[in-house]
Order: sequence, then structure tokens, then C-alpha cells
Amino acid sequence: YKADLKEKLRVEIHRFAEKNIDIPKITTYANPEVVFKTFTATPKLATLEMVEQRLQSANLATGEERREDAVEINEVANPRKFLAQRLLDEVEELDITDKEYVLKAVDDYIGALAKPDDELRKLVHLYRVPIVEDLKTQIRANIYDQTEVTHKMEDGFIVFGGFTKTVLAEGGTLDLRADLPASSDVKRFLYTGVTKGLFDAVGFDSLPERELAVVMEGDEKVLKWLRPPLDQLPIFYRGRFYNVDFVVETATTKFLIEVKARNSLNEGDVREKAKSAIRWCEVASGVEKGKKWEYRLVPDDAVKRTSDFHFIIGQAVTVV
Repeated sequence: YKADLKEKLRVEIHRFAEKNIDIPKITTYANPEVVFKTFTATPKLATLEMVEQRLQSANLATGEERREDAVEINEVANPRKFLAQRLLDEVEELDITDKEYVLKAVDDYIGALAKPDDELRKLVHLYRVPIVEDLKTQIRANIYDQTEVTHKMEDGFIVFGGFTKTVLAEGGTLDLRADLPASSDVKRFLYTGVTKGLFDAVGFDSLPERELAVVMEGDEKVLKWLRPPLDQLPIFYRGRFYNVDFVVETATTKFLIEVKARNSLNEGDVREKAKSAIRWCEVASGVEKGKKWEYRLVPDDAVKRTSDFHFIIGQAVTVV
């Protein structure tokens, strides 16, 4: 029994060493600092004017509609305080210590409206949603993240815990290369038949991710690939884990790969995560003397099963 156990352990260690990708342990430290640029807030909306509001009724039997008498427009008691409080509540980068900054923006905005106090109180109530959104947009355009990020190297390499996914006991697994019942079903299954990965079965969040895995399995230039388990690859973005889609190793390079919908590639959140991963790759490349680490942000429509791995990642977008 002990001999069998020892042999099983030897096989598992050999398999781990063969399939695992050596990923350096890099601890990220962030000293967050948000800078607010001084600006003058001005209304960007179309002209805000008082409009008459009337109740409208309809006779359900005849379908006849009738406009009733005009109703009195509600007002806010203190437009300045009302708008400032909404901004503090809804702009996550702001807190009570930024009160004076917010009040200045509100004062500039209200001053530019140039409305008498009684009309202003009603206008702010009537157009409260677009006014707050207008102010939020202008404030966010003048917020700059100057967070200082530092990295510390630790000895050894990352050892991942297991890949976990809840699926149906019957019919919950599917071969990686098998046809899906429908494209929308991609998240339902745990995919088996993985030969180049650390984990024998993995899950995917999108069809392009699965297609890229099929490509990598069949491309002889890809030595190993893995789907990092959730929150186990220590790349941080705004104090949270950034879970990249794939870690891939070829004969010359190690890659972090993210597959994103084409229409989301320019979103601020996507770009900021990419910059964090690029910086991590720079640090990791400085540690490893053999293979360089590179990050690739790949459009989903570039992933086709008929293409090879390097052609697909060659269509990655540039992040600056």
C-alpha cells in the first residue's frame, strides 16, 4: 500500500512539473492617490426651461383622453445642498473631505444657469437626473488616478489551488472540442479533454475563450496553457484581483491573455486592468532569465478555430 501511494505521489509530482507554468510570486502594493483637477463646471445640457405639467386621464370605455388642470411643480428647498449631496453619494471617488471641491462645482454650475431662486428650486427638481449626470460626467473627467504601485518579489513560484466549477451531475461535462447545444450554453459545462493544461477540466465564460483553448490544444507551438483559478494570480487592479483569462507558454515566451468583445476594448476599466497586467509582465520578465512575459488583449472576433495561436494574438490591440 505504501509503495502504491509513493508511486502515485511520484506520478502526480511529475505531472505537475510537466504541465505547470512557472509563474513568479510577485506581491503588489498600491498606495492609492486620487487627484482632483480644478475646473469650472458649466451646463452641457440643452436649455433648461420650465414646462407646464398637466394630468392626463382616459376613459377606458370610450378611449377618450382628456387633459386636466396644470399641476404645481415641486421644488427642492436648497438646490446647492441637494446637488452636492447627490454627487457625494454617487461618485465613488468622492467623500466628505471633498465637500468644498463639490460645492465649488455646484456653485459654478448653478451660477451659469443664471436663474432666479424660486425658478432654480423648481428647475433642479424637474431636471434633477440629467443635471446630476451632467455634473458627474464633468467631475469624473477631471479626476486622475496617481496611485503608486510597487512590486515585491518572493521566493519560489505560484502553486495554484484546484479549479472549481459547479455543474449538473448528469450532462454537466463536455469534451473541449465537441459541438455546443447552443453558443449561449458555454458557461453550463466543465470541459474535459485538456492535454496541455495543469487542470484536466476547465470552464469558460465565453465562446471565444473556449475556441482559443481549442486552438492552443492543437497548435504545436503552444507548450502549455492554463486558466488561472479565481483570485489566485496576484495581479491587482484598484485593490482587487484581476483575473486574466489565460496563462500560456511557448518555446520563447510566456503570455497573459485576455479575450474581450471588440466593442469593449476602449472601456476605461478594460484598459486600466491591461496596464496593471503589462506592468506585472515587466516585473516578471526582469526576474526570469529565460522567457519574457507579455500581455495580449485580444478582440473576440479575432479568435477563430481555423487560425493558429500566433496569428490570433498578433491581432491584439495596443494598450498605451
